[in-house]
Amino acid sequence: MRKILLLTYYYFPCNATASNRPNSFAQNLTKHGYQITVITRHWTGQEKVWEDYLRCDERPPEIKNEAGVEIHFLPVKSYNYPPKLFSLLFTLSQNLIGNFNYELPFDQFIPYIHKLLAQRTYDYILVSSPPLTVVKAGAWLAKRHNIPLIVDVRDFENDILLYKEKIHSWLRQQQHQLLLYYFKKWMKQAALIFTASPPLTDYIKKMGHDAFTLNNGFKEELLSINEKQDQHYFTITVTGTLYEMANLPVMLDTLKLVTDHHPDARMKFQFIGLMANKKVADMFRAILPEDKLVLTQRIPQAEAMLKASSSHVLMLAGFDEMTGAYTTKIFEYLGLRRNILQIPGDRDVVEALINYTRSGKAPHTAEEACDAIMEWYKEWSATGSLRYDGNLDRIMEYSREKQFEKLLKKLEA
Repeated sequence: MRKILLLTYYYFPCNATASNRPNSFAQNLTKHGYQITVITRHWTGQEKVWEDYLRCDERPPEIKNEAGVEIHFLPVKSYNYPPKLFSLLFTLSQNLIGNFNYELPFDQFIPYIHKLLAQRTYDYILVSSPPLTVVKAGAWLAKRHNIPLIVDVRDFENDILLYKEKIHSWLRQQQHQLLLYYFKKWMKQAALIFTASPPLTDYIKKMGHDAFTLNNGFKEELLSINEKQDQHYFTITVTGTLYEMANLPVMLDTLKLVTDHHPDARMKFQFIGLMANKKVADMFRAILPEDKLVLTQRIPQAEAMLKASSSHVLMLAGFDEMTGAYTTKIFEYLGLRRNILQIPGDRDVVEALINYTRSGKAPHTAEEACDAIMEWYKEWSATGSLRYDGNLDRIMEYSREKQFEKLLKKLEA
């Protein structure tokens, strides 16, 4: 039985989307006969805002076995930010010695892992990034113990690589070049590299490393969720946080058009977890009537998926200033088999995915999006339900289990 040591900052029960992917690796590798040991930090499952993911937790190490996966939950000391006056100088000094994402201090775990590797043998070390502190630690450990390294890159310098208009300060460009210098050094230990997005894969290939794309996908267990849809209100739901970098003005204009022109429509706009970003939550609060708006803090993912399943339409924003910007959200929506509405359509990978799977609509203007919503609303008003035309065979191509087969083939080649 081959053994893999999985190093990841985020892991269940951490209440963050970032924990889904490494958790999926552990589960699927175990199903296929691999023995998996996970190294992560202590989590409570109650994380809601960014500060929660940085919080100190000095409980002693705890080792659990969950569904055949051995998980080491380790104590972590929180990062203390320097005074604002010195923060830039401190960041520069840390970057110069190869410390990036240093506020997520995975390097604290190196002595523990080093001791573990002195006692056990592993066939691979698999690291899931971000944060980059995990990659740095994994590369050092792989070299020190002569173990092949597998690198999973969920996100990487997105502001540099994915934005269509690249406007960055001189200082940011220098930081990027410095990061590439260290990243190339870390990748010398890598036997396999894969990313969650084709543009990231292409960029790593241009750096001289072989890489492949393994999309985030959805858990196939989502297909079994089929909550009864609300009979009293036509419900449009967004799960997770929305960020200012998305094209929110078009979405906001759309909802204002709907509520201004159709004030008597029995609709609810539900934003699950948006209160984690109060600034954006206030944008929607300013334009939507109180009786049509539902805002919540982050809730456990299982609960969020039930609420999403009981909705008629699942909505997400378009990143029309970025290229190759998949989000975990789109894959979860596919698994829930509810009509998807991207506002505005990104004319890129998400819109193409919606069209390929026939799972919804991706209008480009507020007027087109308003028309799409009202067309669905009229169908629901007349029939009490909303037809779903998604192509299940094509949707299944994007399950985590199906995507995982790409990694399995590489490991067993």
